[in-house]
Amino acid sequence: MGFTPIFIFGAIMKQQVSRQPMLEKLEKAILPVVTALGYELWGCVLCGVDGRSVLRIYIDVPYQQSQQSELAIQKQAVSLDDCRKISHEIGAILDVENLVKGRYNLEVSSPGLDRTLFTERQYHRFIGSMINIRLLNGEIVAGEKRKNIKGRLYSIENAVVTLTIDNKENANIPLANIAKANIIPEF
Repeated sequence: MGFTPIFIFGAIMKQQVSRQPMLEKLEKAILPVVTALGYELWGCVLCGVDGRSVLRIYIDVPYQQSQQSELAIQKQAVSLDDCRKISHEIGAILDVENLVKGRYNLEVSSPGLDRTLFTERQYHRFIGSMINIRLLNGEIVAGEKRKNIKGRLYSIENAVVTLTIDNKENANIPLANIAKANIIPEF
């Protein structure tokens, strides 16, 4: 087999490999399997760690906004058995399709409470939440250029994220300038 499954519930990315078209092909190939097994494909990340690739696939329980509150959904969780089942099925697809070149580790996990936001739909789902954004290029916020911005997600329209900073100033950030955005859990 071309992968070594590793089951985790939180990981640190050392270096993200930029292969967007490859990730889109990969997501297209595995999405039907993840969905058929009753999960939502949250996102995929391909990283290079110590000369070897790590493919991280995040799965979640399906979100039905009209039927359940966010609190009810957070009480549902992805289990280790869920990750194992998805890893087994995805691993078979990856071996046949050969979508990841070379040796790699496959990691399947839940996105966690501090989940990364990958899609515009995910930003919409978490309007009102605190998020931390790492930018590709700095933005002027509160009179200074910043690469990291923390604030409350106010809206997302026309591929522009609006954050409320310190409950007063809004920052408009194009999605194209966001390297990574994570939810900041509030307890």
